[in-house]
Amino acid sequence: MLKWKLMVSTLPVVLTLLGLKLFLERVLGFEGLIDFSDVGIILTSGVFLIGFLLAGTMADYKEAEKLPATCPAPSRPSRRSSCWRRRTDLPSTWPSCAVNCWC
Repeated sequence: MLKWKLMVSTLPVVLTLLGLKLFLERVLGFEGLIDFSDVGIILTSGVFLIGFLLAGTMADYKEAEKLPATCPAPSRPSRRSSCWRRRTDLPSTWPSCAVNCWC
């Protein structure tokens, strides 16, 4: 019964809306204000844009998974020097651990 809980809980809402639609069409003769052909293009473009947004988000998550491996936090200074400086020759899109590095 647990796997059918969502369907059973939403079924009264669906049947009520279906009954209202049938009442409006059959009794009052109200067909609606717009046709589906007018809305179909807008729905298609919305789904297309959501697909692009999700694809970009998934790429960002994959890059974020790689970041801890490429950006270890140093626990002690390197053998060469004990200074800490900010590299200015790297682009701003690089992670902060590549920009802030040991000399």
